[in-house]
Amino acid sequence: MNIDIIEGDYLKISNVTTKLSAQQASDARNGILTVTPIALNDTWFTDFGFTSFIDNDTGLGTYQKGNVTIFFSPVRLVADITYCEQKIVTVDCVHHVQNVVKKLTGELLTK
Repeated sequence: MNIDIIEGDYLKISNVTTKLSAQQASDARNGILTVTPIALNDTWFTDFGFTSFIDNDTGLGTYQKGNVTIFFSPVRLVADITYCEQKIVTVDCVHHVQNVVKKLTGELLTK
């Protein structure tokens, strides 16, 4: 799955967490603006409106919103995203979660 930088993504600009405007997203895609991905943590999923629970089979933090389920490993700092119980992709930063969910559901995750 192709993951691009889009308007509304959360990335760091000069070490400040920023929700990108359309112009900033365009500048970042074109190499004019330097952005840094934000590492995943549990807070992002709840801020995005996911319901959290512990998966008894895996012991991983699990987050669900509609047909999207995210299994987050705080040790590896990666998340497996499933849609309708089918694994779609493994991601390691906030804007990847945002973009995958947007492609799957049409919803842009914001906090």
